[in-house]
Amino acid sequence: SVSIAVGLTLLSVAVLVFFFHHVAVAIQAPRLVAAVARDLDHAIDRLARPVGGLPGPAPAGSDAAGDDPGATVLARDTGYVQVVDDLSLFALAEAEELHVQLLTRPGLFVVSGSPIAIARPSARLTDATADRVRTMFIVGPVRTSEDDIEYSIRQLVEVALRALSPAINDPFTAMAAVDWLGAAIGRLAETEFPARHRYDARGVLRITADVSTFGGIAHTVFSRIRHYGGTSPVVLNRLLEAVAAFGPRVRMQEDRLLIRDETEAVLRMGRDLITSQSDLRELERRHTAALVALGARSSTRPGTRAAIERARAGQRSNARQRPSEITSTAPSTTLIAVCSSIT
Repeated sequence: SVSIAVGLTLLSVAVLVFFFHHVAVAIQAPRLVAAVARDLDHAIDRLARPVGGLPGPAPAGSDAAGDDPGATVLARDTGYVQVVDDLSLFALAEAEELHVQLLTRPGLFVVSGSPIAIARPSARLTDATADRVRTMFIVGPVRTSEDDIEYSIRQLVEVALRALSPAINDPFTAMAAVDWLGAAIGRLAETEFPARHRYDARGVLRITADVSTFGGIAHTVFSRIRHYGGTSPVVLNRLLEAVAAFGPRVRMQEDRLLIRDETEAVLRMGRDLITSQSDLRELERRHTAALVALGARSSTRPGTRAAIERARAGQRSNARQRPSEITSTAPSTTLIAVCSSIT
């Protein structure tokens, strides 16, 4: 029995040592950033889920509703839209012969009693149908990554911003976050986003959705990191390096123009804030490399008109919702405080 007790004691000590080693490795900043990036990859994969109907261009005319203002569906709860059941909503619109225009999307905050959808023709929207439309929206107290690609992007952006805060001042963690964000933007450039206009098999418009766009996401990434990292040449250089890495994957002309605008803004920020001439020359060299990468592929894939519509919708949605400014956290030399605040 003494031998068994000694053996169990040694085993316990070994397990404790392994646990300490596992924790020490798991809380390292690069591993935490990579874990957040994996969640973002899964969110990008979910963009390919079917949403119902057939994608198509915007209907002719400035107002597809004609003279019918439509009947408004009001939110029942207050909170963040976490999920919209697109398939069930399309099936309901088709069965009730309705055109449903969504006024919100996953990630946006709604207040009880605020409009979340407009249904046309208004005479066909009964109270029972309006209740069924409300059940297609899951509203909760926090944002989730289930149906909200912008939340997954924001998590990684927050890691970079908090790492750049005066309390933490860890540009290397910010650079790692920029690397992973660049990889995500490269994937998003090749990903077909859910269609804004969705038609049934007869060519009747059933759903006009409020969707995230490539342009809106890219602006969120570049504008926030550029603003907080403007005085750090290494962070601005890393942003341009990321563009040079994913630039050849941006296939649509309008997307390349959006990224080029953000690249020019990075260079302007550097010229305004960087005082060292050698650092400025290095930034200009990387800016040139980024522009070369963006011009490496000039052909556009089919569906350019729909892509332009998505880009414009992204610019409009950006005007409606800007990510909140990120405040600094308590002083820390690790990324534990960063990730604990966003998970």
